[in-house]
Amino acid sequence: MLLKKLYFKSIHIFARNFPGAFAALVRRGILNEPRWVNLQLRMDGDDSNYLKDDHRNREWYCDFLEAHQSIKVLEIGAGGMHDVRLLKERGSFERIDYTIMDVSNQVLAEGKRIFPELKFKKGSINNIPFPDNYFDIVYCRHVIEHQPEFQTPVREMLRVSRGVTLINLFRWTLNDTWINRVKKFSNSYNIQDLLAFMRAETAWFEYFILLKGDKPGVNVYDDPAIIRADDHMLLVLGKKEGESHKAFASSLEKYRRHVIDKPYDNDPPTYNPQPKQHGAYEAE
Repeated sequence: MLLKKLYFKSIHIFARNFPGAFAALVRRGILNEPRWVNLQLRMDGDDSNYLKDDHRNREWYCDFLEAHQSIKVLEIGAGGMHDVRLLKERGSFERIDYTIMDVSNQVLAEGKRIFPELKFKKGSINNIPFPDNYFDIVYCRHVIEHQPEFQTPVREMLRVSRGVTLINLFRWTLNDTWINRVKKFSNSYNIQDLLAFMRAETAWFEYFILLKGDKPGVNVYDDPAIIRADDHMLLVLGKKEGESHKAFASSLEKYRRHVIDKPYDNDPPTYNPQPKQHGAYEAE
């Protein structure tokens, strides 16, 4: 235990004093953020609510998977594993071959204990330990914001997918990309740069905002150019036309009232969160 603490402390010191070298090693999957590697969760105990929310994007994700006949799925960085809990409640694993990848040994051990019917693999989103075109769908929720940049993880996800890469984004910016690292990377990427990159890398590309409530949520930032509300952006990257594109279209039908489609293809954008309320908490 002492050696483990010393190791993580040394990584923190290295990251603080040599941020460029640390970021380069994370991009190559040689190092990972100590915050995530050392994540300790008891998922059916005190930590059962870790990252839990009642956002309808979890239900939509399940609907999208279930719109396929039989698929192999990789989820990266499953956190409290609330999406797989919902899939299990719905009986979805009868026709979904599901793998969870994480950098935390503790998270993987907990996952194996609670979901023995699933597969688990240790690995970094920046260097995914699977061959090309291995999964039908590759998914992450609130992961690429915590990397040194978005290009490497997105390319890795696309590499191991033979169908769709699905990314759930919780924060972005209308101005310059903001790379922020204090105890961990917690970035806001310029949305136009992000969208242009994804369009260039894929055969087809869709994106939309899925509202949590009946109207846009409240931004947590004073600066209106940095967007983080309770509403999430879903980015759907397809490697080829086919079943998944049709499944995507059909899965959105019951959510239409809460969908803002391609808001940043318009000037001005068609999504505008409510301004930050006085005294509201500003997230890290």
